Amino acid sequence: MAGQESLESWKDISGHLGRSVKTCQRWEREFGLPIHRLEGTAKSRVWAVVDELESWIKDKFHLAAASEPVRSLAVLPLRNLTGDPSQDPIAEGLTEALITEIGQVRDFRVISHQSTQQFAATKLPLPEIARILHIDAIIEGAVLEAGERIRITANLVKAVPERHLWAHDYECRRSELTGIQREIARAVAREAGVELSPGEEARLSGRRDVVSEAYDLYLRGKAALRRSFVQLDIERALNHYEKAVAVDPGFAAAWAELAWCHGQLGFHSFVAPSEAFVRQKEAAARALGLDPLLAEAHTMLGFHSFASDWDWPGAELHLKRALELNPSSFWANTYSVWFMTCTGKHEKADEIRAQLLAIDPLNPENHWTLGWDYFWAKRHDDAIATFSRLLEQAPDDHWLRMARGANYSFKNLHEEAIRDCDLARSGVPVGLDIVFDLFIAYCFARAGLPERAHDTLKKWDEIVKERPIDPLAYTAVHLGLGNEEIGLEYLERGYEERRPWMVYAKVAPFYDSIRGEPRFLKLLKKMNFPES
Repeated sequence: MAGQESLESWKDISGHLGRSVKTCQRWEREFGLPIHRLEGTAKSRVWAVVDELESWIKDKFHLAAASEPVRSLAVLPLRNLTGDPSQDPIAEGLTEALITEIGQVRDFRVISHQSTQQFAATKLPLPEIARILHIDAIIEGAVLEAGERIRITANLVKAVPERHLWAHDYECRRSELTGIQREIARAVAREAGVELSPGEEARLSGRRDVVSEAYDLYLRGKAALRRSFVQLDIERALNHYEKAVAVDPGFAAAWAELAWCHGQLGFHSFVAPSEAFVRQKEAAARALGLDPLLAEAHTMLGFHSFASDWDWPGAELHLKRALELNPSSFWANTYSVWFMTCTGKHEKADEIRAQLLAIDPLNPENHWTLGWDYFWAKRHDDAIATFSRLLEQAPDDHWLRMARGANYSFKNLHEEAIRDCDLARSGVPVGLDIVFDLFIAYCFARAGLPERAHDTLKKWDEIVKERPIDPLAYTAVHLGLGNEEIGLEYLERGYEERRPWMVYAKVAPFYDSIRGEPRFLKLLKKMNFPES
């Protein structure tokens, strides 16, 4: 077989076929998948010839795929059949809400809305979409609104080979939509051969009508949020959720989303953290009181516990419960990775991150976060590779340049770091994004360009006369300049003000120069970080 392309492991073979290793091993036993074993080696040492696999795909793949149960699926964006573009947010919000309901079935891996929305106007065949997302089945459908009545059409299709499994039309008042979505989730589980646990059955059988206007505002809030780190987007969504809970104070899901908005505004210091986190906790507690089985409520309380209260055991309990209730929750997985990273539990973070990437493979923001997770874990080569892949898709993105430059800096590749930082700085003026500024200035300081770091500090000194700047930003730059005493003073101020970025104290690379300092060790002790 000289000259033929080969795959040298189960991992490579499963990647080529777009199935798990376990599935490929079953296909070898039951359908004759052509696998070779190296003589004189352990059974696990396998290889396959690509041409042989392609031939098998033509002859046997349809039989093997048809035998697979549905355990992973995607809900494609529901089509708006009203002909009125102003109703697009309703269809988009319904899609995301349906994903949330189906995600509560533990036996399903459900692709996030962030990764499926790009297929809204696609002409790709369903098997190709399934191959891209590595899923077994697809739900497609449409929404038609007429006055107070809404009709939802849902179709469940097995992707490979393409086979129709189930379809149904639902008609209800807008206030009954939550119940209809849960009914769809139960039907999908039934048609997929999934036996619901008593808890899942109880959750998906529960019904509570929501005031129509409140549900409309809730859906528009979901559709309004495009980027989770942009202040305008967050505030636009928050405005819808505030109106929703005012109209229907018993609407638990809207309270949970309102809590998310306040938490994001506080963590990014768009609003004073001391104010934003109080509002977040109140909204999340209100959501949990209304619905103790709401995964999003546990997620928001978990985030608040570690980002604001530094209550690490409480955070872990809430986030664990959130993942039990909805393993496919984007934010429960995202915050769980964040929590594990901040506490130095990097292997556990990797495990949850793999699940996150499985449910949200195509979301660039998710891969941006992945790169930063690698940064905090001091896996700078992995971070550089991640940001480089993103730069291939968006070469003019200044924030990606900054992120890659920071990682080059910590590898002492200062020429590469400054090249990226200069390109990044050229499109973003000082003061627009303080976190962006601190990384650029830190890189300049480490590269032996202290005057450029001081330029940033001088401009901050002017900005701070108009609005507050996180003391931890000053900490990082002064540590880069070697001013450890000043850096510690700002760090202690950040602790006193309970600044959100204190959660990175245990792992942040720019604190490495002071890790042995008694004042730094005292701060870590007061924050009660758990053992790694």
